[in-house]
Amino acid sequence: MTTTDLFPETHDRVLFNWTRLHSHTPFSRLSTNISQEVASYLLTVCRQLVPAISRQSLKLYRLDPVSVETKSLNWSVPEGLRACLISEKVVMLVGGSERTREASFVHIPTGTVELLESLLVARNSPGVVKKDTLVYVFGGNFEPTRTCEKFNLLARVWSRLPSMHRAKFAFTPVLYRDTILLPEVRQSEKVVEVFSVIPETFHLLSLQMPFTDTGSTAVMDDNHLVVITCHGQVGRWNVDLGQGEFQVKDFSGNRESLAYCAGTPVKVGRQVYWQGYDTTKLVVFALDGDTMTVQE
Repeated sequence: MTTTDLFPETHDRVLFNWTRLHSHTPFSRLSTNISQEVASYLLTVCRQLVPAISRQSLKLYRLDPVSVETKSLNWSVPEGLRACLISEKVVMLVGGSERTREASFVHIPTGTVELLESLLVARNSPGVVKKDTLVYVFGGNFEPTRTCEKFNLLARVWSRLPSMHRAKFAFTPVLYRDTILLPEVRQSEKVVEVFSVIPETFHLLSLQMPFTDTGSTAVMDDNHLVVITCHGQVGRWNVDLGQGEFQVKDFSGNRESLAYCAGTPVKVGRQVYWQGYDTTKLVVFALDGDTMTVQE
Protein backbone atom coordinates (compact mmCIF):
# COMPACT_ATOMS: atom_id res chain seq x y z
CA MET A 1 0.00 0.00 0.00
CA THR A 2 1.30 3.46 -0.85
CA THR A 3 1.00 6.69 1.11
CA THR A 4 -1.51 7.95 -1.44
CA ASP A 5 -3.81 5.02 -0.59
CA LEU A 6 -3.95 6.27 2.99
CA PHE A 7 -4.08 9.96 2.12
CA PRO A 8 -5.38 10.30 -1.46
CA GLU A 9 -7.15 13.60 -0.83
CA THR A 10 -3.97 15.09 0.64
CA HIS A 11 -1.75 13.92 -2.19
CA ASP A 12 -3.94 14.93 -5.12
CA ARG A 13 -6.07 17.84 -4.00
CA VAL A 14 -3.54 19.65 -1.82
CA LEU A 15 -1.03 19.54 -4.68
CA PHE A 16 -3.71 21.05 -6.94
CA ASN A 17 -4.61 23.76 -4.40
CA TRP A 18 -0.94 24.45 -3.66
CA THR A 19 -0.44 25.22 -7.35
CA ARG A 20 -3.52 27.48 -7.47
CA LEU A 21 -2.53 29.37 -4.33
CA HIS A 22 1.03 29.78 -5.52
CA SER A 23 -0.12 31.32 -8.81
CA HIS A 24 -2.09 34.01 -6.92
CA THR A 25 0.54 35.02 -4.36
CA PRO A 26 3.81 36.94 -4.63
CA PHE A 27 5.68 34.40 -2.52
CA SER A 28 8.18 31.97 -3.98
CA ARG A 29 6.91 29.13 -1.80
CA LEU A 30 4.12 28.30 0.63
CA SER A 31 4.92 27.45 4.23
CA THR A 32 4.67 23.89 5.53
CA ASN A 33 2.05 25.05 8.02
CA ILE A 34 -0.19 26.31 5.23
CA SER A 35 0.06 23.00 3.36
CA GLN A 36 -0.85 21.08 6.53
CA GLU A 37 -3.86 23.31 7.16
CA VAL A 38 -5.07 22.90 3.57
CA ALA A 39 -4.64 19.12 3.88
CA SER A 40 -6.60 19.03 7.13
CA TYR A 41 -9.39 21.15 5.66
CA LEU A 42 -9.72 19.02 2.53
CA LEU A 43 -9.74 15.79 4.50
CA THR A 44 -12.69 17.17 6.48
CA VAL A 45 -14.83 18.49 3.63
CA CYS A 46 -14.11 15.67 1.15
CA ARG A 47 -14.76 12.76 3.48
CA GLN A 48 -18.48 12.00 3.26
CA LEU A 49 -18.31 8.24 3.72
CA VAL A 50 -19.57 6.02 6.55
CA PRO A 51 -18.25 2.42 6.60
CA ALA A 52 -20.57 -0.15 8.20
CA ILE A 53 -18.89 -3.45 9.06
CA SER A 54 -20.71 -6.72 9.74
CA ARG A 55 -19.29 -10.21 10.25
CA GLN A 56 -18.28 -10.77 6.61
CA SER A 57 -19.33 -7.70 4.68
CA LEU A 58 -18.63 -4.00 4.33
CA LYS A 59 -21.35 -1.49 3.52
CA LEU A 60 -20.07 1.87 2.37
CA TYR A 61 -22.59 4.68 2.71
CA ARG A 62 -21.88 7.68 0.50
CA LEU A 63 -23.63 10.75 1.85
CA ASP A 64 -25.46 13.75 0.45
CA PRO A 65 -27.38 12.09 -1.17
CA VAL A 66 -27.20 8.70 0.54
CA SER A 67 -26.25 5.69 -1.54
CA VAL A 68 -24.87 2.35 -0.41
CA GLU A 69 -22.32 -0.09 -1.80
CA THR A 70 -21.81 -3.57 -0.33
CA LYS A 71 -18.63 -5.67 -0.54
CA SER A 72 -17.85 -9.13 0.77
CA LEU A 73 -14.81 -9.46 3.03
CA ASN A 74 -12.23 -12.25 2.89
CA TRP A 75 -12.15 -12.39 6.68
CA SER A 76 -14.66 -12.91 9.51
CA VAL A 77 -14.84 -9.69 11.54
CA PRO A 78 -14.97 -10.13 15.36
CA GLU A 79 -17.69 -8.47 17.41
CA GLY A 80 -16.84 -5.44 19.53
CA LEU A 81 -14.36 -3.92 17.08
CA ARG A 82 -14.25 -0.27 16.10
CA ALA A 83 -14.04 1.02 12.53
CA CYS A 84 -12.12 4.17 11.65
CA LEU A 85 -12.18 5.66 8.16
CA ILE A 86 -8.61 6.38 7.07
CA SER A 87 -9.26 7.46 3.48
CA GLU A 88 -11.69 6.86 0.64
CA LYS A 89 -9.79 3.64 -0.01
CA VAL A 90 -9.05 2.30 3.48
CA VAL A 91 -11.01 1.52 6.67
CA MET A 92 -9.07 0.56 9.81
CA LEU A 93 -10.56 -2.04 12.19
CA VAL A 94 -9.38 -2.11 15.81
CA GLY A 95 -9.89 -4.68 18.56
CA GLY A 96 -12.88 -6.99 18.86
CA SER A 97 -12.82 -8.71 22.25
CA GLU A 98 -10.90 -8.75 25.50
CA ARG A 99 -8.84 -11.57 24.00
CA THR A 100 -8.25 -9.93 20.63
CA ARG A 101 -5.31 -7.68 19.80
CA GLU A 102 -6.07 -7.64 16.09
CA ALA A 103 -5.91 -4.54 13.93
CA SER A 104 -6.38 -4.46 10.17
CA PHE A 105 -6.98 -2.39 7.06
CA VAL A 106 -9.98 -3.10 4.84
CA HIS A 107 -9.25 -2.04 1.27
CA ILE A 108 -12.54 -0.59 0.06
CA PRO A 109 -12.13 -1.17 -3.68
CA THR A 110 -11.66 -4.95 -3.22
CA GLY A 111 -12.91 -5.80 0.28
CA THR A 112 -9.51 -7.35 1.02
CA VAL A 113 -8.47 -7.40 4.69
CA GLU A 114 -4.80 -6.72 5.51
CA LEU A 115 -3.69 -7.65 9.04
CA LEU A 116 -1.51 -5.08 10.82
CA GLU A 117 0.85 -5.25 13.77
CA SER A 118 -1.10 -6.38 16.85
CA LEU A 119 -2.40 -3.95 19.44
CA LEU A 120 -0.29 -3.67 22.58
CA VAL A 121 -3.41 -4.46 24.67
CA ALA A 122 -6.47 -6.54 23.72
CA ARG A 123 -9.48 -4.21 23.51
CA ASN A 124 -13.22 -4.65 23.13
CA SER A 125 -15.13 -1.52 21.99
CA PRO A 126 -12.41 1.08 22.58
CA GLY A 127 -12.70 4.73 21.59
CA VAL A 128 -10.89 5.26 18.26
CA VAL A 129 -10.16 8.44 16.31
CA LYS A 130 -7.75 9.49 13.55
CA LYS A 131 -5.82 12.75 13.60
CA ASP A 132 -3.33 13.48 10.81
CA THR A 133 -1.06 10.44 10.44
CA LEU A 134 -1.96 8.87 13.79
CA VAL A 135 -4.86 6.71 15.00
CA TYR A 136 -5.53 7.07 18.74
CA VAL A 137 -7.11 4.21 20.71
CA PHE A 138 -8.51 4.82 24.20
CA GLY A 139 -9.62 2.26 26.80
CA GLY A 140 -12.09 -0.51 25.98
CA ASN A 141 -13.16 -3.88 27.51
CA PHE A 142 -16.17 -4.83 29.64
CA GLU A 143 -14.06 -4.19 32.72
CA PRO A 144 -12.87 -0.87 31.27
CA THR A 145 -9.17 -0.11 31.09
CA ARG A 146 -7.38 3.21 31.45
CA THR A 147 -4.64 2.20 28.98
CA CYS A 148 -4.23 3.88 25.58
CA GLU A 149 -2.06 3.57 22.48
CA LYS A 150 -1.55 5.10 19.04
CA PHE A 151 -0.82 3.73 15.58
CA ASN A 152 1.52 5.53 13.19
CA LEU A 153 0.02 5.13 9.71
CA LEU A 154 3.34 5.79 7.99
CA ALA A 155 5.65 3.63 10.15
CA ARG A 156 2.91 1.01 10.73
CA VAL A 157 3.75 0.62 14.43
CA TRP A 158 1.89 0.94 17.75
CA SER A 159 3.27 2.89 20.70
CA ARG A 160 2.02 3.46 24.21
CA LEU A 161 0.27 6.58 25.44
CA PRO A 162 -0.14 7.72 29.05
CA SER A 163 -3.11 6.19 30.84
CA MET A 164 -6.39 8.07 31.26
CA HIS A 165 -7.53 9.24 34.69
CA ARG A 166 -10.80 7.28 34.27
CA ALA A 167 -11.36 3.92 32.57
CA LYS A 168 -13.70 4.06 29.54
CA PHE A 169 -15.55 1.68 27.24
CA ALA A 170 -17.88 1.99 24.24
CA PHE A 171 -17.68 5.72 23.62
CA THR A 172 -16.85 8.18 20.84
CA PRO A 173 -13.72 10.38 21.06
CA VAL A 174 -14.23 13.82 19.49
CA LEU A 175 -11.52 15.90 17.81
CA TYR A 176 -11.44 19.60 18.67
CA ARG A 177 -8.42 21.63 17.54
CA ASP A 178 -5.35 20.07 19.21
CA THR A 179 -7.36 18.13 21.78
CA ILE A 180 -9.51 15.00 21.83
CA LEU A 181 -12.60 15.09 24.06
CA LEU A 182 -13.52 11.80 25.73
CA PRO A 183 -17.17 11.88 26.90
CA GLU A 184 -18.29 8.50 28.29
CA VAL A 185 -21.81 8.26 29.76
CA ARG A 186 -21.40 4.80 31.31
CA GLN A 187 -18.98 5.84 34.07
CA SER A 188 -20.40 6.62 37.50
CA GLU A 189 -18.64 9.98 37.90
CA LYS A 190 -19.73 11.17 34.42
CA VAL A 191 -16.86 13.65 34.04
CA VAL A 192 -15.47 14.68 30.66
CA GLU A 193 -11.80 13.88 30.15
CA VAL A 194 -9.59 15.67 27.61
CA PHE A 195 -6.47 14.42 25.83
CA SER A 196 -3.97 17.03 24.65
CA VAL A 197 -2.11 15.88 21.54
CA ILE A 198 0.97 18.05 22.28
CA PRO A 199 2.14 17.27 24.91
CA GLU A 200 0.44 13.89 25.29
CA THR A 201 -1.39 14.45 28.57
CA PHE A 202 -4.86 13.86 30.04
CA HIS A 203 -6.84 16.13 32.31
CA LEU A 204 -10.33 16.11 33.80
CA LEU A 205 -12.79 18.93 33.33
CA SER A 206 -14.92 20.12 36.23
CA LEU A 207 -17.86 19.56 33.87
CA GLN A 208 -20.17 16.65 34.66
CA MET A 209 -22.56 15.07 32.17
CA PRO A 210 -26.12 15.08 33.57
CA PHE A 211 -27.10 11.68 32.20
CA THR A 212 -26.18 8.03 32.70
CA ASP A 213 -26.83 5.56 29.90
CA THR A 214 -25.64 2.32 28.36
CA GLY A 215 -24.05 4.10 25.42
CA SER A 216 -23.81 7.24 23.34
CA THR A 217 -22.20 8.87 20.37
CA ALA A 218 -20.71 12.35 20.21
CA VAL A 219 -19.78 14.99 17.64
CA MET A 220 -18.64 18.61 17.47
CA ASP A 221 -21.18 21.14 16.19
CA ASP A 222 -19.13 24.29 15.65
CA ASN A 223 -17.82 24.99 19.17
CA HIS A 224 -20.37 22.77 20.95
CA LEU A 225 -19.79 19.21 22.11
CA VAL A 226 -22.98 17.26 21.35
CA VAL A 227 -23.56 13.96 23.19
CA ILE A 228 -26.47 11.76 22.02
CA THR A 229 -27.51 8.91 24.33
CA CYS A 230 -29.17 5.68 23.31
CA HIS A 231 -32.26 6.28 25.46
CA GLY A 232 -33.28 9.55 23.94
CA GLN A 233 -31.36 12.52 25.38
CA VAL A 234 -29.06 15.00 23.70
CA GLY A 235 -26.71 17.29 25.61
CA ARG A 236 -24.79 20.32 24.34
CA TRP A 237 -21.85 22.10 25.94
CA ASN A 238 -19.92 25.16 24.70
CA VAL A 239 -16.28 24.04 24.65
CA ASP A 240 -14.86 27.52 24.01
CA LEU A 241 -16.50 28.99 27.10
CA GLY A 242 -15.06 26.16 29.18
CA GLN A 243 -17.66 26.60 31.89
CA GLY A 244 -21.35 26.17 32.52
CA GLU A 245 -23.43 23.01 32.29
CA PHE A 246 -24.71 20.72 29.58
CA GLN A 247 -27.98 21.87 28.06
CA VAL A 248 -30.07 18.69 27.88
CA LYS A 249 -33.30 17.84 26.12
CA ASP A 250 -35.14 14.74 24.97
CA PHE A 251 -35.19 13.87 21.29
CA SER A 252 -37.68 11.93 19.24
CA GLY A 253 -37.41 9.29 16.54
CA ASN A 254 -36.34 5.72 15.96
CA ARG A 255 -33.61 4.76 18.45
CA GLU A 256 -33.13 1.30 17.05
CA SER A 257 -29.54 0.01 17.30
CA LEU A 258 -28.15 3.23 18.76
CA ALA A 259 -26.60 1.60 21.83
CA TYR A 260 -23.44 3.39 20.73
CA CYS A 261 -21.65 4.34 17.58
CA ALA A 262 -19.73 1.46 16.00
CA GLY A 263 -17.41 3.83 14.14
CA THR A 264 -16.58 7.50 13.76
CA PRO A 265 -19.68 9.67 13.14
CA VAL A 266 -19.63 11.96 10.11
CA LYS A 267 -21.26 15.40 10.13
CA VAL A 268 -22.51 16.72 6.79
CA GLY A 269 -24.33 20.03 6.99
CA ARG A 270 -26.78 19.75 9.90
CA GLN A 271 -26.96 15.94 9.80
CA VAL A 272 -24.82 13.45 11.71
CA TYR A 273 -24.41 9.91 10.33
CA TRP A 274 -23.00 6.76 11.94
CA GLN A 275 -23.25 2.97 11.94
CA GLY A 276 -25.52 1.74 14.71
CA TYR A 277 -24.12 -0.85 17.08
CA ASP A 278 -24.46 -4.50 15.99
CA THR A 279 -26.09 -3.56 12.68
CA THR A 280 -25.09 -2.26 9.27
CA LYS A 281 -27.94 0.25 9.23
CA LEU A 282 -27.13 3.94 8.97
CA VAL A 283 -28.33 6.14 11.84
CA VAL A 284 -29.11 9.76 10.92
CA PHE A 285 -29.47 12.47 13.56
CA ALA A 286 -30.73 15.97 12.63
CA LEU A 287 -29.02 18.62 14.76
CA ASP A 288 -31.80 21.06 13.90
CA GLY A 289 -34.87 19.61 15.56
CA ASP A 290 -33.08 16.76 17.38
CA THR A 291 -34.71 13.89 15.50
CA MET A 292 -33.33 10.47 14.67
CA THR A 293 -34.06 8.14 11.79
CA VAL A 294 -32.58 4.87 10.56
CA GLN A 295 -31.63 4.47 6.91
CA GLU A 296 -32.44 0.97 5.70
